[in-house]
Amino acid sequence: MDDIEENFGHLINPPNLPNWLVNIHNSFHVHFIGANRLHSVGRVLNDYMDDFKGALTPAVLINSQELKREIERKLAAFARVSQELERTFPNRLINRMLSFNEEIVPSESEIIERLSRLEERRLSLAKVSLLDSARDTSMNVPLGETINPSRRLDVHTRNVLELYIEDTEGKLEELVSMESRLNLFVNILNKRLVSSRKKVFVDKEKGYCILLPNGGEIPLENLSSGEQHEIVMLYELLFRTTTGSLVVIDEPELSLHITWQQKFLEDVLEIAKITGLKMLIATHSPDIISNRWDLTVPLGEEI
Repeated sequence: MDDIEENFGHLINPPNLPNWLVNIHNSFHVHFIGANRLHSVGRVLNDYMDDFKGALTPAVLINSQELKREIERKLAAFARVSQELERTFPNRLINRMLSFNEEIVPSESEIIERLSRLEERRLSLAKVSLLDSARDTSMNVPLGETINPSRRLDVHTRNVLELYIEDTEGKLEELVSMESRLNLFVNILNKRLVSSRKKVFVDKEKGYCILLPNGGEIPLENLSSGEQHEIVMLYELLFRTTTGSLVVIDEPELSLHITWQQKFLEDVLEIAKITGLKMLIATHSPDIISNRWDLTVPLGEEI
C-alpha cells in the first residue's frame, strides 16, 4: 500500500493547483508521448484482450485492439446514417420529383464523374477495412462504363442518381476522418517496413496486423523494438490525439534505425497536415533533426 500511495497517490488525492495553472491546463489540450512507450501500465486489458493479463502489456497489442474498437464505432455510425437515409429515401425522392426543375439537374458527364469518384472512395475505404470488400452491397455504385453508350441518361434518371450520390456522400462523411488517418498510418509504416518485406494491413476484426512476404502474420509482440516504437508513435499521433493539440514527444529516436530517424520530421509534418497538431520534441539525435536545425532550441547548462 505504501508503494501504491507513493506512485499513484496523486491520482487518488490530486493536489490543489493554483487557478492560473488550472486555467492554462484547461485552455488547450496537451498529449505526452514518453520514452517508455512500448508497454502500457495500468490499462485494463480485460476489455481488449482475454489472452493477455498483467500490468505490463506491449502497447502494440493494446493499440491494435483499440483500433478495432474505433473502427467498429465508426462503422456503427455509418450504419445508423445509412439506415436513416434509406428509410427516408422514398419520401425524399417523391418530393424531389414533385419539385422537379430540369435546369438544375446535373449533366450526364457530371453524374458519371461523381459516380466514378464515389467508386474510387469505396475502393479506398475497402483497403483500410472501413467497407467490407470491393463488392460491398451498401455502396454498389453504377459506373459510367456500365451504362449502355447507345442510350443517354435522361433528365429524370439523372435527377434520381443525383439524390443517390448525395445520400452516398452523406454516408461516407462518417468515415472521412478515420479513412485519412488509417491511410496515412498504413502508408508511412509500409514505407518504413519495405526493406524487411513486411507489410501493414488493417483488419476490422483484428485492428492492424503485420504480414510477412509469405502471407503469414507475425505476432505484434515479436516485432523488433524499433518497429514497435515506430508503430506506437504513429498510432499515438494519429489516433490518440485531439485535433489541434500540442504533442510533447520524448526521445523519438529510441531504437529507430538511422534512416527512420532521418524520415521522422517528414512523417510528423505529414501527420500535422491532417490533424492540426503542434509538436514539441526532445531529442539527443542529430539524425532526428536532419537538416532542420532552424527548428531547434538548444538546452544549455544554464537551462
